[in-house]
Amino acid sequence: MDISRKKLKISNLPEDIPEETLKDKVELTFYKSSIGGAEIEEVEYDRNDNTAYVTYLQNGVAQRVLKSPWHQFMAGEVTCEVEVMPCVKIELNKLQMFSAASPRSVLLTGIKNVDEDEDDVQDLIQIHFQKESNGGGEVESTEFCQDKGKTLIFEEDLK
Repeated sequence: MDISRKKLKISNLPEDIPEETLKDKVELTFYKSSIGGAEIEEVEYDRNDNTAYVTYLQNGVAQRVLKSPWHQFMAGEVTCEVEVMPCVKIELNKLQMFSAASPRSVLLTGIKNVDEDEDDVQDLIQIHFQKESNGGGEVESTEFCQDKGKTLIFEEDLK
């Protein structure tokens, strides 16, 4: 995880202001030294999230501005409080994906025309798989979905 020392995310911006005007007002507001700002490299605006991203030229400026999470924002006659958050970059390292059928699970399909309620059917299936005469053992949990006609059974390891 990396918290940017140069980039901020600004949310709660007014929605009914043209994009270029909004970007200019964001730059003017967050350039001010009175809030810890400094020279800005870039302002990006995401209309879908109604958020702006401010990138400063120097490291450490973002932390100064973040000392106050709320800032007054003025655009024409509109005045509001905007929220300032750090930009966080998260990376996954050494992720290993694995997909296989569990040796402790059984999927039953084709369960049709069951007149009993889901809980009763689930109990009957669990009892069946617990019976030693059926080759069963301890059942950890059973999930039955009547709409799909499928049941998934999880058994404890026999080790």
